[in-house]
This record gives sequence, C-alpha cells and structure tokens, in this order.
Amino acid sequence: MIPDPILDCSLEFKLFGFGKTRHIKENKGTLEKNREILRKVRSKGAVGYNSFKKCLINTKQMLLVELLECIENGEDTNVLENNLFYEKVKTKVVQEMPSAPKQLIISEVTSESCQLHWQKPESNGGSSIKGYLVQMREANKTDWIDASTSVSTHIVISSLKRKRQYLFRVAAENEYLTGEFAEIVGPITTTDVEKLEEDFIDLYRKMCEEIEPGTCKYELCCQIVELLLKRSFEKHPDMQQSREQSMSDIPQCFSEHEHSKKHYLLLKALGQLAFETLFSETKASTLVFNQSMTEKHLTPENLKLSLASGLLTQSTEKTFTKQISKFSFSHETVKNFFCALYFSCQNESDVKEIFLKECKSLQRILDMSTVLVFISEMNEEIISSISRNFMSVISEDKRTSEYRTTSDEYCGPLKDIQDMYISCMKENTSNKELKICCQDFFFSEDCKEEKYFNHLTQLSVDNKNNMASININTDRVFGCGRSLREIIDCCDLVDPFSVNKIYYEGYGENALLPVLLNKSTKCLTVRSPFGSWSREMLETLQNNSQLQAIYILGSGETFTQSHSKNSRESERTENRV
Repeated sequence: MIPDPILDCSLEFKLFGFGKTRHIKENKGTLEKNREILRKVRSKGAVGYNSFKKCLINTKQMLLVELLECIENGEDTNVLENNLFYEKVKTKVVQEMPSAPKQLIISEVTSESCQLHWQKPESNGGSSIKGYLVQMREANKTDWIDASTSVSTHIVISSLKRKRQYLFRVAAENEYLTGEFAEIVGPITTTDVEKLEEDFIDLYRKMCEEIEPGTCKYELCCQIVELLLKRSFEKHPDMQQSREQSMSDIPQCFSEHEHSKKHYLLLKALGQLAFETLFSETKASTLVFNQSMTEKHLTPENLKLSLASGLLTQSTEKTFTKQISKFSFSHETVKNFFCALYFSCQNESDVKEIFLKECKSLQRILDMSTVLVFISEMNEEIISSISRNFMSVISEDKRTSEYRTTSDEYCGPLKDIQDMYISCMKENTSNKELKICCQDFFFSEDCKEEKYFNHLTQLSVDNKNNMASININTDRVFGCGRSLREIIDCCDLVDPFSVNKIYYEGYGENALLPVLLNKSTKCLTVRSPFGSWSREMLETLQNNSQLQAIYILGSGETFTQSHSKNSRESERTENRV
C-alpha cells in the first residue's frame, strides 16, 4: 500500500482529521505509516473501512480494492495476493497477523482506573511480538479509541470516568502488523467512588438525616468514627485492644463513645498522621501517602485496625520490579477531622506557631478552613487566638487591598473568610462564648437564614474596632432581604467609628444613609437609583476629611453641586439618573 496518496485524500473522504493525518505523515517510513493507517481504520469499524476503500479507489490502488472486494464476497484471494507480492506494492502487508492474545481479564476496578492482564498469542505472525495495543470504548458508543500500549502482558488504565461502563480489547503487534483483538466479554462498570469511601459517605448521609437539631458536624464525625470502629469489631472481635487509656488525654467529644475512648491512642496516632500529611514540608498534594509515612505513626496493629474499620484505605501500585503500597484517609473530611484532633491536644502557643508558619496567605487560610472549623469546637480559645493573628495576613493580601481601596462590590475570598468564621460559630455548642476577629463583613443573600444573620451581627458587634469594610445589599431578591434599619440596629452601627470602606446597595431607605455613612470612611460606594439625597447626607459626606474614593449611583443634581464645592482630585463622583 502506498500511504502518502491515501493521506492526501483522507480529509475529503473523512478517513482522518487534519491532526491525525499530519501525525501519520510525520512518521519516518512507509511501513510505519501503513501500520498506523490500518490500525486507525480497524478502530473505526465499518465507517473507517468504507472511507478507506474510497481512498484506495481515489488513489487508483486497484489491486488492493479488488482484494478488499474479494474478502467482502468470500472469494479466493490467492491470485490477488500473489500479484500484490510480485508487483511489490507492499510486500509486508500480506505478512501474517499475530493471533489474538489469550485469557484477557480485568481486575481492581476503581472509580478512575482498572487493570488488564492477558497471555501471549499462540501465533506471532512470523515475526517477534513488539508490544500490545489496548483500545477502549464506552458501552453506549461504537468507536474504539487507543487507550495505551504495553510491552508486557498487563497494564493499568487510568483517567476513567466514574460510574461509566467500558469495553476493552487488546491486540498483539509484530514487526509488520497489528493482530486480531481479544475483547472483554461484557462491559465493566467503574465505581462511583472507592468502596470504603462510599460506605463513609453513605453513613454520613444517614447520620445527617437522623442527627438531632443542634448537633455539630464535629460531633457527627465523632459518631461516625465510633460506628466505624464498632462495625469493625463486630466483624473482627480479635482486633479489640485491651490497653487502658489515660482518661485525662481523651477529648470531651469522645467521652460518650465506648470504642473511641478505648482506642484513643489509635485516633491520636491518626491525628499525627493527618497533621504530617497536611502540614509537613514534604506533604503530597493529594490524600495519598506512602507506607513509610504510615509506619512512622502507626503500629502494625493500629494500621490493621485502621484499614479494617475504613478509616484508612490501601491500594497497590505495580512496577516492573516491585509492588508499592499507597494509603489514604477514606475521605478528606476524615483527614481534616483527625488533623483538628491533633491540634486539640497541643498547647495554644504551639498551634499558633504552626498556623502562622503555614498560613501565610489568604488562600492558604481558606485551604485549611475545614480544619479550623473543627478546631473551633474542640478548643474555642485556640481559634480565637489564631483569628487574631490572621488579620495581618488577610490585610496584606493583594486582593484584600484592592477590594478595600476601590468601589468593587464584592470580594469572594473575603466573603469565604466570613463564611468560615460563621461556620466556626455554628459549630460552637459549648457554653463558652467564641470570640473571633474579623475585619470584612458582607450582608448578602446568606443573611436570609436567621441563624446566619444572628451570628454575623454578633461577629460585627464583637469586631467594631477591627472593622475594615462593610458591604450591605438590602435587595429582597438578590440581597440579604433585611432592612437597613435592622442591620444598623442589630450591628450597633449608630455611633461614629472608623471603617475603611462602605458599600451599600438598596432602595427606599436613603433617609438612614447619614447614620450608615457617619464613619471615617476612605472608600464609599452607594447604589440607590430610585432614592433622593437629603441635605444631612450631603453634609455628612462633605465633613468626611478621610474620603479618598467615591462612587454614587442615584438621582437628582443636588449631590453633584454640593459635592463639587468640596471636591478633591483623588475623588471620583458619578451621579446617574
């Protein structure tokens, strides 16, 4: 077969796309090009065969066309094969193909991968086997795609999609041709998630449905750990340890849980493991860690119990020379929970030092938000101290600086910080008051929830002297659904105090704006297109010597005239009808 003319007309007859055609043309020799063309034609089934035949006709390779038609009609092809051989169109094309590999099996199916194993074919087609081509397709599709190649008789196929059905087939390749395919009988289905992780999520969902009102997520995780231990001991009674634990070391959250109390040394060791994988300088970017890390913190007895209970999971990675064991917590929430458990056992100064070392940016603080929320329930003094130190880190962030000094209406990361602190307050079920330091406040759609609004107002009252910005949207559809009067009264915003930025958006409450704006504000944005401005409000703005940036969307010309008498070059005034 002469490949280049076929490639030249492949786009016209929809045999290959432009990228694939260029890729094949870049191969060095005729043999490599022919092998690649035939491989792709085979993978495309009947559609590819018909396009291939049209290309042969168009390029006047009629002996090959006649050969294909003889094969289609079941006729004898010996004469044509001899003609092809003697005319040397492509002598090696008529070499024998390897037979199909034997005993193709699949194993270790997970949510994203599986393993294939097979035996060598009985016939190599007259030349040595160079490797194997593995193809795959989803059960509801017809086209096969190349999944990978292998020089051995096994391979791991990764990057599969969850809860999908797949078919696989494998063919041997000798020096000249790709052989017959051995195909999996029936599709395999990837799991939704790993089995143990699925069990955990299932249990978590059930617990959420049955949980009593007021119970926090931290207590929920304690109950889940207890149930996982209980379930494993019912299946494996021999795993129960007889060691007595020091009652002084056991956190209050486990005081009502029999198995957690009895095996608290295990839970504490898991806390150290979670901490190390999250905070060490060599931490991985995923949940997975190696065996040496596991053995550093867990005895063989504790590791066995962790795996049996589902608190940890294990997988094996095969290489040419050895098998490598990988471990992970069954769910990221479990890992964060145990990391918080580790912090609850440390003194306040050590915890503060760790977080100040690790959380040097706004994003890093958000990355650790789940751990911080868990800590707030275990030790409210620690989270209060940490939040105080976080203020300088947050203020130094570029996004914070830009938001506080411009008329921008929103800053997602700062809103996420507020949400994290609100979650900490929700988690705190103790009688002790949780004092959290926060600087930026957003009264937005979340405030429609009564509990969220109450915690936010308490947070703002506690941080009156720390407040750097306040963002209020009173729209009943897209905003907080609260009146400006309610926010001012609940947050104690009546008295003057210093705040760097005020952003207000609302309708029909402009009479209250002088109360809100009676602060030493540097950056001000007001969006109230259907309101009117009182002389009191104009005077309030004119008397603010700190004002540096201003954006007004409103009605009337009075404000423009009054403000122009006291204008500054650094101020920007917009007044739109």
